[in-house]
Amino acid sequence: MRRLAPSLKTSQGKRAAEVLLGPKGTEPWELHGVGLDDAEGLPEVMRAGMVVAYELMFAADGDGFYLEDMIAVKNDGYEVVTPGLPYTAREIEAAMTRAARGSR
Repeated sequence: MRRLAPSLKTSQGKRAAEVLLGPKGTEPWELHGVGLDDAEGLPEVMRAGMVVAYELMFAADGDGFYLEDMIAVKNDGYEVVTPGLPYTAREIEAAMTRAARGSR
C-alpha cells in the first residue's frame, strides 16, 4: 500500500490508502475459526483438519471493503482453500467482464 499510494488517482483510493496506512488501519483485521457458527473465535490450539479465516476489512468514507481467505490446517502445514480469487480492482473487473460474456 505504501508503494502504491502515491500513484492512486481517485479520491476514494487515496482515502482508502490513508485509512489503511493510519494508526488503526489494520485494527479490524482478524483470524478466526470457521465451523458451524458464522464467525467462531480462534481456537487455542490449531489441529489438522481445522479451517481458519484471515479476514481483512476496513471502511473509508462510508464504504466497506472486505476480503476473507480461508485456510485449512494440515499435518504438514496449510492450504489456502480460496486460491485464485480476484483481489485487485483490475482482477475483479476482468472476472466480471468474463462472467458477463459467459451469460450472453
